[in-house]
Amino acid sequence: MSVLQPAFQATLLFWFLLLVPAVVFALCIHGLERFIQRRLVSRFGWRSVLVTGWLGTPIHEMSHVAMCLLFRHRVDEVQLFDPDVRDGRLGFVRHSFRRGNWFEEIGNLFVGTAPLLGGSLVLGLLTLLFFPQAISVLIDAVRQTPTGSAMTLGDLPGVLGSAFGSLGRAFDPASFRFWMYAYLVTCVAAHMAPSRSDYAGAWRGTILGASVAGLVTLVVFLVLRLDTAAVIDQASTLLAPALVIAAMALGLVTASAGIVAAVTAIFPRTHGM
Repeated sequence: MSVLQPAFQATLLFWFLLLVPAVVFALCIHGLERFIQRRLVSRFGWRSVLVTGWLGTPIHEMSHVAMCLLFRHRVDEVQLFDPDVRDGRLGFVRHSFRRGNWFEEIGNLFVGTAPLLGGSLVLGLLTLLFFPQAISVLIDAVRQTPTGSAMTLGDLPGVLGSAFGSLGRAFDPASFRFWMYAYLVTCVAAHMAPSRSDYAGAWRGTILGASVAGLVTLVVFLVLRLDTAAVIDQASTLLAPALVIAAMALGLVTASAGIVAAVTAIFPRTHGM
């Protein structure tokens, strides 16, 4: 029991560090997306979603397809942009997998949540395209951490503060370039959260993936007798850059929601949402 308890505690802490930021990120993105869509629909009607959906929906669906291919799921049907006013659906991907195949089963988790990753990557690419100097500032901030070594979770607030301060100074709200960038970011932000059906599909993979990953981690801690503090420190070092990317994406989506709120404030609410 004396050996099992610390290994079990280390396993819980390890996965807490990995999973909680991802869950918080997903919930925030989901809430901001709903705000953007509800704000547009309440002012301009359901078809206003098409103004952002022409870009955001194909990115959303292609993210699903990419993960289907990675986890060997069969892609049965794809509609990258097929608006349906009856159910509000803008596109879809139908896929199938071999039940009982653990790799494909776990793949459901990644297929379902793929738009979060795909959307974040596209937001980064848009920033690189429109404001490459802003990405350079972010990279420099990651490299030049306050501790002068590999970035850890403790360095995260300082890195993000420096990076977002510099990012803000790189943008010029008076330029057409800025507003084109803001529009494209809004297109992606308004459609990058997984849908209810996506989450439902990911549930089976989540249970299996969590069980397998938790068991493997526990066995590793037990067999190798790794130092818990060293492992957690290494995990935080690996996690910190990913959190910077997630925080950048979340910051852009939040800014997009703010712009939508400000622009639509001058229009009366004409629809029921």
